[in-house]
Amino acid sequence: MTFEEVLPKLKAGQRAVRGGWGGGEEYITLVSGQSYESIAVTPYFLIKVQGEGYSVWEPTGCDALAMDWTLVCRPARRTRRFGGTSRVSGSL
Repeated sequence: MTFEEVLPKLKAGQRAVRGGWGGGEEYITLVSGQSYESIAVTPYFLIKVQGEGYSVWEPTGCDALAMDWTLVCRPARRTRRFGGTSRVSGSL
């Protein structure tokens, strides 16, 4: 997939990664709808790197023109039991 094809899916909450990345990069995600000190924060990308956590990310020219983007499935949601009822934790 191209970045152009992946971008609407990122906006819809999905995660993506480039096939050409060979390190610990797990995925990128778009963060939106947040505020800080009651002021809206503009949307931004985060990259999840194995063993390091999250960092702010922006695509390079190579990333924007690459054709090796793939979508990343989110891990299965965990179910916890509380007093005989099930509650699902995690995000979609």
